[in-house]
Amino acid sequence: MKKRQGFTIAEFVIVVAIITVITGFGFGLYKNLKPRTDFNNALTKIISTIQTARNYAMTSRSVYDANKPEDERTYIPPEGYGVYINKTKQELILFANTKIDTDLSKNRYDSGDGGDLIEETYKLPGLTSLLELQSVKGAVTEQLTEAVIIFRPPLAEAFASNNLDPANPLNLIDTLRLKMTYAGAPSGDVGIDYIKFNKTAGFPELEM
Repeated sequence: MKKRQGFTIAEFVIVVAIITVITGFGFGLYKNLKPRTDFNNALTKIISTIQTARNYAMTSRSVYDANKPEDERTYIPPEGYGVYINKTKQELILFANTKIDTDLSKNRYDSGDGGDLIEETYKLPGLTSLLELQSVKGAVTEQLTEAVIIFRPPLAEAFASNNLDPANPLNLIDTLRLKMTYAGAPSGDVGIDYIKFNKTAGFPELEM
């Protein structure tokens, strides 16, 4: 009977070296692909959040408001649902448009105690950023720091503004564009995508 022979030190070193090279290559590939993957996921999330607000309005979804009397806590918000976008904070808030004390309050996102009910807050991933928030009216593009899109039941009629006094036509938005990119993106327009929301169409879309 021949004795079994184990690995020599040289063979062991070679195997470890090969595993190290393969692991390093895989990690490098993952590191390069992750920012783009996170970016694509962020684009999808933004579009789906706006679509969710629209769907909630169309289906007359009920909300639960713990601040109301017990027999009035579950109700359909008459002013529907909205999405608030804040460029400075790099976040979106899906909310039930429940604060309707005045025409001003029902046409904007109101935070804090007694404000609109927050359904979900989405913070953009660290390497993904909202470069510009634009209000487009014909050939005129205005840079914004915040914007709000509201859908009212039952037909999901859309309203959009810069979250200021809606009585001023200059504050209203016809088309909202989000200019998106991510850290490590290729230079030029290759690493930039736009999400467009037109008030008349009522649907968010990825602008090619």
